[in-house]
Amino acid sequence: MTRASACTSSRNNGLLPRSLTSGGRLFQGQFGVKVGKRFDKFGLFAKARPGVLSFGRIYTQTGTVTFPFQGNGPLVTFPIVEPRRRNFFSFDAGAVLEFYPSKRILARFDVGDTMVHYGETPVIPFANAPLVPRLAHKFQFTSGIAFRFLNPEEASESVDSHKPDKERKVELGVQFSSTSFRGFTQVFTGPTTIETITFETNTQAGFGGRLTYNFTPYVAAEVQSDFYPGTLGQFALGDNGGRVWQIQAGAKAGKRFGKFGLFGKARPGMMSFSETFMIDSFQAPFTVQSHFGRSNHFSMDVGAVLEFYPSPRVIARFDCGDTMIRFGESTLLAFPEPGRAPSVLTHQLQFSAGVGFRF
Repeated sequence: MTRASACTSSRNNGLLPRSLTSGGRLFQGQFGVKVGKRFDKFGLFAKARPGVLSFGRIYTQTGTVTFPFQGNGPLVTFPIVEPRRRNFFSFDAGAVLEFYPSKRILARFDVGDTMVHYGETPVIPFANAPLVPRLAHKFQFTSGIAFRFLNPEEASESVDSHKPDKERKVELGVQFSSTSFRGFTQVFTGPTTIETITFETNTQAGFGGRLTYNFTPYVAAEVQSDFYPGTLGQFALGDNGGRVWQIQAGAKAGKRFGKFGLFGKARPGMMSFSETFMIDSFQAPFTVQSHFGRSNHFSMDVGAVLEFYPSPRVIARFDCGDTMIRFGESTLLAFPEPGRAPSVLTHQLQFSAGVGFRF
């Protein structure tokens, strides 16, 4: 009677249920040292930062209740479980790449392993359940822009900084992407009417590459492709799942202002899900033949681009926008016979950050 699509599920390869180790709104704070070297227009560093991860809603055993089974049987103890905010020790170790487009502005990219120590967390929230030490490793990528104060050193100009842009038409780049997929379900609300209900979003991280051709300093055509390695599993009733591959190709238009540029983008493309539930045949009353296969859906990426130019041939780029996915008509499993579900358009917040090189 329902259909669900386009929502990812975070992977949990550990021993503990996801509801015991994450949930709700997340706050993270890391405090430590960064050590490395600056090379005129860029810098390379290592980092080591202890801190805390705070989850706003984790189902936690707060007590127990005991009562006789079936009124006069043996005493049975059950847990009292409530959603609570919980804080866990974390340690962030990794590398930092910085670019310096001017003496006071820097673009920063961090990548590393954030280790989370969950402590003595019960595998099952029952009284007297075994306690298992838990240390989880989380891949984390962050990017951002910072401003330096207290008389930063002047960044020297590159020898070829005044070469015209027409000599550098082509850009090749790599990036990390983060997309918050939105799930939905479709249900019959009448004999022939179907209602679409949207529910939670789930964020997945991916990586990929980009090719750009600059017709002028203001207008460019580009193609970007990303792969999301985290499997979606059976989230959203398994209608669209597996691993996601994305490709977008379109236009970028805007203006460069010396050391930075602001652009708008509009890029149609495709989202491809490796495991989609498909109905092959249906025989009344309850015989259904189905399989899981790849499905492709039209997508449209609209948003803004911020670029920094630490040198004439290096670009630090940040993208933010709305990636719209159109899920076409599909078969809706219902009785006494399947129905046809209409197409659905979902909106996904997508952020990308990466480095490019001009040729």
